[in-house]
Amino acid sequence: MESKKLSVIIPAYNAAGQLRAALDSVVSQLPDDGSFEVLIIDDGSTDDTPAICDEYAARYPLTVRVFHTENQGVSAARNRGIREARGEWLHFVDADDLVVAGAYNAMLQIQGVDEADYIGCNVRIIDLRDRGETETPEPFDGEIKMRERVLGREWLQQGYIPSYVFAGLYRREFVQSRGMMFDEEMSLSEDAEFNLRFIALNPRVIKLANFFYWYYFQANSATTSMSKTRFAKWRDSYKRLLLTFRSLVERDEALYPVFIKFKDSQLVTLTAKVLAFGIEGAQFRTFAEEYIASGFLPTSGTTPWLRFINYLYSHPGQYPLLSFIYRRVFLKLVYPLYRVRLRNR
Repeated sequence: MESKKLSVIIPAYNAAGQLRAALDSVVSQLPDDGSFEVLIIDDGSTDDTPAICDEYAARYPLTVRVFHTENQGVSAARNRGIREARGEWLHFVDADDLVVAGAYNAMLQIQGVDEADYIGCNVRIIDLRDRGETETPEPFDGEIKMRERVLGREWLQQGYIPSYVFAGLYRREFVQSRGMMFDEEMSLSEDAEFNLRFIALNPRVIKLANFFYWYYFQANSATTSMSKTRFAKWRDSYKRLLLTFRSLVERDEALYPVFIKFKDSQLVTLTAKVLAFGIEGAQFRTFAEEYIASGFLPTSGTTPWLRFINYLYSHPGQYPLLSFIYRRVFLKLVYPLYRVRLRNR
C-alpha cells in the first residue's frame, strides 16, 4: 500500500451548500502529487453532495478519493475513512467547516513531530445564529505558537479531554494498531468519547495555540436541533460516554475525582438539552430513573445549577413546569442576552 503523508477524512451528508468551501480549504493547501489524500465519505446523501464529491475526485485524481455509502451516520463514515486511510497522519474534517490555509504544512513541520502521536490546535467556533455573514479565516501567519508537550495520561489526570476530533492530527499507526474506532451507536459526543479512549492510551502530544480550524455552528445542525425524535439517541450517547469514562476509573481509581467533574459537566449539558426538548413527563421520569439507577445521579451538588439538577431528577413530576419556564423564559429572553454579552467580549 502506497504511503501518504496525510489523510484528510471528510464525512458528508446532504452538505451540498457548504461542501465546496470545506474541500477548497483542504485541497488548496495540498500538493496534487499523490503525497497527500482526501477521503470523502458520502454518507447516503440525497442532495447534490454525491455529484460534488465526484467533481472533486475528477479534478484532483491523485489526491481525492470518494466512497459512496448507505446512510449510517458520521461515526461509521469516519470509521470507513480510518480503514481506507494510507496517510502517516489522520485529520477528521466536517463538511461544513474550514481548515486555515497553511495549517497542514505548519503542523507537519514543527520540531519534534516525529516523536508525537497527536498534534493539537485551537478551534475557532463561529456561531452562525448570531451572524448575518459567514466569517472566513486568514491564512497562517507563519508563527507557530507552542502551548505544551505532554503525555495523554497527564491530560486525562488534569481532566482535559478534547471535545472535537477535528482539533488535531492523529498518527494513523497509533490509531489503527490499537483498534481505535468511533462508536457507531453514538449520535452525539462521539468525538469526546473517541478522544477519551485515545488519550487514555497515553499518546505523545504536541499542543499548539494556533487557531487552525474553524468550526461553524449551524442553527439547524445535528447538535442544535430540538427534534424530540433525537432525544433517545442523545440520552443513550451521553450514557455511553459516561460509561466509557467509568470503565477507566475501574482500572485506575485515581481518576475518580476527574470523573466526577466530567460527569457533572456532561449532565449540565444534557439537562439543558432535555429542558429545551420539552419531552413528555412520563418519558422524562423514565430517563431520570435510568440515570439514577446507573449511578450517574445525583451530581456533586457543588454549584446552584448542579443542585437544581439534583432537585429536578429527584422530583421528575416538576419537569413539565420547569421545562416550560426554561423554553419560554430562559431560551427566549435570558439566553439571547447572554449570547450577545459573550459575543461582545
